[in-house]
Amino acid sequence: SKKAIVDFVIAQKPTTPIMVGAGGHDLAAQQAWLNWLETRQVDAYLMVTPIYAKPNDYGQYEWFKTLMDEVTKPVMLYNVPGRAGQTLSISAVEKLKNHKNFWGIKEASGSLEKFKEYLAATENGKVFCGDDGLMPSFAKAGSAGLVSVAGNVWPMATNLYVKKCLDKNIHESAIWEEACDSLFIASNPIPAKALLADQGRINHNTMMPPLNHRDLKNSERLHLA
Repeated sequence: SKKAIVDFVIAQKPTTPIMVGAGGHDLAAQQAWLNWLETRQVDAYLMVTPIYAKPNDYGQYEWFKTLMDEVTKPVMLYNVPGRAGQTLSISAVEKLKNHKNFWGIKEASGSLEKFKEYLAATENGKVFCGDDGLMPSFAKAGSAGLVSVAGNVWPMATNLYVKKCLDKNIHESAIWEEACDSLFIASNPIPAKALLADQGRINHNTMMPPLNHRDLKNSERLHLA
């Protein structure tokens, strides 16, 4: 269960902060989830735009404010319309940017223009790139960092690359973009888990339904990255 996963991670006593996600479209269920998380040693929350229901400006504002009022830790809002079915409302962000628990935004729509809109809406707050391959261009536009998929399989290399991007010290990005693209040849995290399993870093590549490891038709591109 989700609770067992959180407790397992906490028991490992990681040296990096623990951020836990909240999503879905059942407000009461997410309130209960957050209330339980508040009893655990977690450091922050990632709150994604409600899935399926596709709420607009006021719906999103009320949703996020209600959940942000429930917690005592920093909150990162998450824009990922490709999965949630709806874009994070600029209007809602403008209303929430001064909330005591608002910390930043993960922008994963693949749009540099949308990233700039969130940066303006937060008055140059912390907006993070959520698409690994776009980190060089997002860094130039003012990204605070990267919330990464690649970091799960290439942690040291990703850390170094991001630092170089933020220092404006990247002059060649084609190889990085190709490597990152390979992690999305099937729905994330199918390729990442396949690569980690092939390398012996995890025991198996079995996925939680509805994802299935067999939907990765060919892993050859992963090993070229």
